[in-house]
Amino acid sequence: NDKQFSILCHQLGADSLGEDKLFSANISRVKHRKLLFRKLSLKICALDSRSFARKLDGSGVPFAFIRSLPEALSDPRMAHLTLNSGAEKVLKSVIFKG
Repeated sequence: NDKQFSILCHQLGADSLGEDKLFSANISRVKHRKLLFRKLSLKICALDSRSFARKLDGSGVPFAFIRSLPEALSDPRMAHLTLNSGAEKVLKSVIFKG
């Protein structure tokens, strides 16, 4: 939404993007998506993932790390989804009802 975009721009030190008429409203951001992607990429790629997380953590802007499957499965919060089978970890089967 517009508020989250404004916060993102501020946290990235790109307040001018949030104030630019090309990007100030969601419909405009969608229309100018390629240009916005290039501009935001420059700001985001200048940060390592931990710096990026520190800037956004608690800001109200949702974000998540992209991890490889082994990285994701080694996270302690994922232990309830895995079965240890000797040297291998295997995912438990999950069945959704409804």
